[in-house]
Amino acid sequence: SDKERDASRALNPWKDGRDKAEEVYNADTKKTAQACFDNTGKLFGLDAEGRKDLIKHLGTWDAVGDMDMLRSVVGDKKLNYVGWSYGTSLGYRYAQKFGDNVGKLVFDGVVDP
Repeated sequence: SDKERDASRALNPWKDGRDKAEEVYNADTKKTAQACFDNTGKLFGLDAEGRKDLIKHLGTWDAVGDMDMLRSVVGDKKLNYVGWSYGTSLGYRYAQKFGDNVGKLVFDGVVDP
């Protein structure tokens, strides 16, 4: 929800040191991941087992495969792509997996893959 997202963005545990910040951010990440699991697939009536199966296919490499499928569907021989934030990582991994299909790639920053 917007309220949960705002609370997550408002976290600022650095005043208590790196270890505390890591602890707080790890707990927040686990909470967000659990909420994603609990809610993903509900629109389609999936039970917990169905959500487990679905969530296995919602990763970066799956998104990269979807990008290549979209490139193919629109009839492009090469993918021209602009990526920022997480999109930088997607573009990098696309180039790893589908190097022969890469056209022009623009990344707004460096993300350690």
